[in-house]
Amino acid sequence: MSGKVPSFEERVLIVAPTGNDAANAAEVLAKEGMDSRVCSDLPELCQLARSGVGTLLLTQESLTTHSLNHLALLLDEQPPWSDIPVILLASGGEATAPGLNSLRALGSSSTITVLERPLRVVTLVSAIKTGLRARRRQYQVRDLIHQRELIMGELSERAKSLEYSQRELLQAKEKISRHAEELEKTVEERTAKLRETIAQLEAFSYSISHDMRGPLRAMQQYSQILLEECRPGLSSDACHYLDRIARGAQRLDRLIQDVLTYSRVARASMPLVPINLDKLVRDILQQYPSFQPPRANVEVIQPLPVVLGHEASLTQCISNLIANAVKFVPPDRRPTVHVKTGTANGSVQVWFEDNGIGIAPENHQRIFNIFERVNSDAEFEGTGIGLSIVKKTIERMGGEVGVESELGRGSRFWIRLPTPHHEQHNTPR
Repeated sequence: MSGKVPSFEERVLIVAPTGNDAANAAEVLAKEGMDSRVCSDLPELCQLARSGVGTLLLTQESLTTHSLNHLALLLDEQPPWSDIPVILLASGGEATAPGLNSLRALGSSSTITVLERPLRVVTLVSAIKTGLRARRRQYQVRDLIHQRELIMGELSERAKSLEYSQRELLQAKEKISRHAEELEKTVEERTAKLRETIAQLEAFSYSISHDMRGPLRAMQQYSQILLEECRPGLSSDACHYLDRIARGAQRLDRLIQDVLTYSRVARASMPLVPINLDKLVRDILQQYPSFQPPRANVEVIQPLPVVLGHEASLTQCISNLIANAVKFVPPDRRPTVHVKTGTANGSVQVWFEDNGIGIAPENHQRIFNIFERVNSDAEFEGTGIGLSIVKKTIERMGGEVGVESELGRGSRFWIRLPTPHHEQHNTPR
């Protein structure tokens, strides 16, 4: 081993209140060159973990009701990039059930690995090394996020500096005249550097999101294959966990697709053309079985005039708004949606009125922010990006989007788009 002092971020925290599990595990990890710390109980472990941790190693005996509250609080307070790996040593056989019930109390974390005792040393070492590798990647993501924030801060400061320089130049016209050529060159260099940096950040974000979809699809497909081909030989718990893996991978894949869509909306060219709104809405309703009876009743109120927009992007916006209107409805109520329009000042306002759960006034703006969600995923599945895509897309087409709603009284979402004759908005933003 080298003389390097292990970081807290590489440390394995151990809680095993009975027997020799704690001492044995610490000895095994030491022989493998891994740093560990034996804690007296879960509260002490959670306190140390807040200073940095690689993996948590627990035994079933440590999971009391009181200690679980500490562990649940530690896992819940983690930042978005952090998902601490947890390895649980269970008793084995039927005695594993109490440990599994305790895990379920922690929620749907996908980082908990259960190992039944007795187990081989190589199994324990392999599980901990896997957890530490995953944890290192999380800290790398954290560092990338921090680096991005530093870059964005630098860009912001440079933009402020540029704005300040422009104000100074307006107050000193004689100096502008003498140094116009030099200043123009400086501005061009700074602008080019800003554009290059922003383009690199966008390309990096797109590449990360795109490359993650392959492993996610593999997780989903392999877990489904196991469920279909091996279900008779699997326990109900194993089938449950495989199903959770498949659903988790599917949800993350949807999230990545939405992030990619949002990125494309922000970057892609969006030429505007006249669009027959009546035909577009009816085509959408025919393509989605969930918008049709008996699952939902979507009524289109004539007339729906021609608007100026980008057809593919507007199709996605209207699909998202109708899908939300159909989805956010109490389970005992049949979704009913009314689509209607009105015109004023050279623009068309399209309303989507539903009989759903409604939205509190203080959340009317929040729901259009990226990753903002009002309802939990247990109530209504979603990624928190759909309305952000709608807002960004409509604004790029020269329009506006908004909502009128109260809790328990349904919602009235609207989009406002220019008409083909309203030349003021003929160029997308």
